[in-house]
Amino acid sequence: MLALSPALYYIHEPFNPHAHISKAICKAAPFPFRNMYITEENEQQYYRAIKEILEGHYSLVRGLAQARSYRELRNAVGLWRKMGNYRERGITPLIKDPTALMSAGWLARRFDIQVVVVLRHPAAFVNSMKNRNWPFYPSRWALPQSLLMRDCLGHFEKEMIELEQGQADIVDRTALLWKLFHHVIAEYKKAYPGWVFLRHEDIATNPLATFGSLYDRLGLVFSDDVRQSLSDFSKETNPAEGTGSVHFIQRNSSATVSDWKRSLTPSDIARIRERVEPVASNFYDDSDWS
Repeated sequence: MLALSPALYYIHEPFNPHAHISKAICKAAPFPFRNMYITEENEQQYYRAIKEILEGHYSLVRGLAQARSYRELRNAVGLWRKMGNYRERGITPLIKDPTALMSAGWLARRFDIQVVVVLRHPAAFVNSMKNRNWPFYPSRWALPQSLLMRDCLGHFEKEMIELEQGQADIVDRTALLWKLFHHVIAEYKKAYPGWVFLRHEDIATNPLATFGSLYDRLGLVFSDDVRQSLSDFSKETNPAEGTGSVHFIQRNSSATVSDWKRSLTPSDIARIRERVEPVASNFYDDSDWS
């Protein structure tokens, strides 16, 4: 929705090791993990690649090499042309990438970028992941990263090992994933008061006012065209289940806020809350669980 502004162009998940663009960006960094933690101690092998991402460079050769269909070949050529045009015109890139969360502090320090962090209610997050059957195992990307464990997640090590060795289901694993992410977000909120922190529920409940304020804070023009597009994607007359792709969907945004209350069992909700406290209390109180 921020990329509705003509002052920005959108780059989708370049830190995701499984995303096409992360393999096609010029000299793309070989990220070995999802949620890679980059800091000054290990930046040498990643700095140049990320600098090129932020400068809008795209390797047509890499893009064509990664293509597996005529459509992907055409898309690679189109993306190469578009990014070259954006770069020549000096348009600012907007990177949307949840897998860059662990490296956001380094990105802000090293490249002086503006950071917007969106957090979501724990039960809503678990419900969404469960519905899509996205079985992420936090221990598999966190424990092998010694710098990440030392600096950010060390006191969750026992919990990660116990879940990995036990018979934890997707609810437990995803609740732990939420807790790890939002522990880091809570630390960021203390360390970087100039960043923007928004709750998904507040955006969904009042999208026009929230984005109007966000556009203003980021120095973007909240034009009538942008306002209309935002309304089209979020208005109450849209179906609650939404239409479109999973990442680009028109739906009644306010209806998403309480989906988890209907989909999860009371015991699952209680189990999630027990798992995520006290991290969740930094962002959500009793009224948000009722």
